Amino acid sequence: NGTIDNTNNNVLMVGPSGCGKTEIIRTLQNFLPIPVIIYDVASLTSAGYKGDNKDNILRPLIQTDGIALVFLDEFDKICAPSYTSNGNNFTAETQGQLLSMIEGNSIPIDDGLFYINTKNTLFIAGGAYEGMKIEGRISDKPKQIGFSSLKESENKSENDYEVTVSDLIKY
Repeated sequence: NGTIDNTNNNVLMVGPSGCGKTEIIRTLQNFLPIPVIIYDVASLTSAGYKGDNKDNILRPLIQTDGIALVFLDEFDKICAPSYTSNGNNFTAETQGQLLSMIEGNSIPIDDGLFYINTKNTLFIAGGAYEGMKIEGRISDKPKQIGFSSLKESENKSENDYEVTVSDLIKY
C-alpha cells in the first residue's frame, strides 16, 4: 500500500568500507515501489556553518509525503561528540536533529515553511564503524597449521562476528 509504518524499525548496516553497503541500496532502488534517497551524512554541518543540514536530507520527502527509504551513508562518522567534516563543526545539535528525524517525528524544514512527518520513512544508517571491538567473543587461540586449522574455522558460528548493542554502546 506504499506505507512503511516506521515504529522504531530502522536498520543499522555495518560493514567495512568498500564491502557494498551503498551498492545494495542502489540495487534496491530498482525493486522498491517507494523512492530511495541516498545521502552522505559526512557532509552535514551545524546550523550557521557552511555546508548541508538536515533539510537537505528531508527536502526530497516533500513530494513523497514522507514515504521513502533514506540511506544515511557514513553514519558512523557522526558518532563523536564533536566531529569535524570538511573544516565544519558537527555538534550534538545536529546529532539530535538526526535522531529526531529517525524516530519518526514531524520535522520543520526550510525555517518552518514545510513539515515532514518521518513516521513512514525507513532509515538505514550505514557505516564501517572502524575501531569497533567485537573480538571479545572471537577465539584468540593461536592459528594452527594443517588440517586442524580448517576444523577450528568450521566450528565458528556466525554469531561470533555479529555486532551487538553493547558493542555499539562501547563504540
